[in-house]
Amino acid sequence: MLVGNCKPGLAGTRDRAILLVGQGSAMRRSELASLNVDDLAFDETGLTIQLRQYKGCRNGEVREILIPANAEKAICPVQALRDWLADAGLTNGPVFRYVRRGDHLEDRRLSGHAIALVIKRYAAGDYSGMSLRSGFVTQAALDGVPDLVIMAQTGHRSIPMVLRYLRLNKRS
Repeated sequence: MLVGNCKPGLAGTRDRAILLVGQGSAMRRSELASLNVDDLAFDETGLTIQLRQYKGCRNGEVREILIPANAEKAICPVQALRDWLADAGLTNGPVFRYVRRGDHLEDRRLSGHAIALVIKRYAAGDYSGMSLRSGFVTQAALDGVPDLVIMAQTGHRSIPMVLRYLRLNKRS
């Protein structure tokens, strides 16, 4: 489990949220990087994300992404994001930000490349910025989730594109 390797402290709390929200939402790394606190709505069932910047976005349309809460708090993306926002004291602006040594939070938004480096930091082997997205698609397929439901979460418009993310016989 990748999140088990996250170190204590502000950067570790942020990295845990990136890993769990990235997997639970199936967002691209650039989409994770684009999130603002105002894009998030928590309720008793989980989290709704209003994604405003995404591949294929037309005329400012907003894509809604739902992430259900997980009863197992250690791997719950909703709880991980709540923890990060609370520990960082974030009430507005970018969600995922740089943390310097000594747990000094910056106002600067993480880039998509920086998010890819977070993923690589915790994953051994041949992992990339697409690994969380591939992991979502693969696990959903293994769980028997219909292709159209997977597509609704990932934002893909065709089954062949979703299938490009499917990793049944190799580590993603």
